[in-house]
Amino acid sequence: MGRSELVFENTDLGYKITRNGKRATNLSTGEENAIALIYFFNSLLDVDSDINNTIIVLDDPISSFDSNFYYNAISYIKEKSDLAGQTFVFTHKFSLYKDYSLMFKDNTNRYTIKRVQNAPQLVNEDSLINQFHDEYAYLFKKIYDFVKDPPKNTTDYLQYPNMARRLLEAFLTFKLPYPSGNRTMIDKVLEIEKDNNTAAGRAVLRLLNNRSHLRIITDNDNSDDIDTIVALPDILLNLLEFIKLHDETHYNTLAALCDPLYQEEGKAVEIIRPKTFKVSLYKMAASAGYGDYLDNNLISDEFEVNNPNCSFAVKISGDSMEPDICDGSIALVKECEEIPNAHKGIAWYKGVCYCKKVVQTKNGVLLVSTNQKYPNIEIIDYDEYHLFGEVIDVMPSIDE
Repeated sequence: MGRSELVFENTDLGYKITRNGKRATNLSTGEENAIALIYFFNSLLDVDSDINNTIIVLDDPISSFDSNFYYNAISYIKEKSDLAGQTFVFTHKFSLYKDYSLMFKDNTNRYTIKRVQNAPQLVNEDSLINQFHDEYAYLFKKIYDFVKDPPKNTTDYLQYPNMARRLLEAFLTFKLPYPSGNRTMIDKVLEIEKDNNTAAGRAVLRLLNNRSHLRIITDNDNSDDIDTIVALPDILLNLLEFIKLHDETHYNTLAALCDPLYQEEGKAVEIIRPKTFKVSLYKMAASAGYGDYLDNNLISDEFEVNNPNCSFAVKISGDSMEPDICDGSIALVKECEEIPNAHKGIAWYKGVCYCKKVVQTKNGVLLVSTNQKYPNIEIIDYDEYHLFGEVIDVMPSIDE
């Protein structure tokens, strides 16, 4: 990996590691990870397997590397994994994700893990990641979009406080580039604020003190009353107001990039009050004929949604699509006769209505559950099959 000061000598007890001729002590985290990575790939040589049919999984393999290791390590991983049948690389580091994407662009699929109904789900790469090469602009747009149009499900809020903290840290470093460790984030906020004591500044200090990890502070009767997570959009609006207040040109440039409708006059973000639409809500139930499924006698209620693409809603029964779609959840459905391959849909087959992934294979159509205890359903009689539409969103049970 471009470094030569560490030498490994094989002994009866393992490896003796020396640095510049002396016993190596206090290895850095990056050095430890580099050694583990090299050991992992070398151990593949001892495994009696067909490398072309081997799957390699690397979990944040070089996130702790400094720049001396970083690019050499990426090249090393590419060289060692080129012959593998498939390689999965997980990372929290935005720059690593982008660099891997560029290096492996010829034969790579990119995904993100997002929280859906309080559970992790692998989804196609967020389009925002393609738009921005640096993490700062990406985080800005994520926070901006969240404030402008908050998710309907508050469990989806949980990722945003730490995003906000990272955005603020990057902004403060940009404004006050002190050497590492010379100033805390709170020190920098106070220095930027000077004696102004603005409402946005006070809100940012509260965010730093207690909201970044959604903790509740009750140390004394005079401490700030921490709002519930429902107030998070208003809290993060104050963060954006703080950035705009202390560098308006910078803020306006980013906001205009994120939002073609952004107006420089007024608040940092004009919050969208979502327009609601009423659709029919159906129960997931067996039916004698697919036409009966949409009859009025099966409608349990009208249902309000924010998504204008929603044609109707279905209350899901059963656990065949867990953890993606839980029993009792409400699936919002866009009525259509075709959906992208392997997307979730509402389909009727031989008198039964299903919520499944609709998978097109070379041999035909399969209805596939995400819960692996349920077998695939192969469509054989297409006269007994009808696709109602694509599941475009999922909401918690209205009974909760």
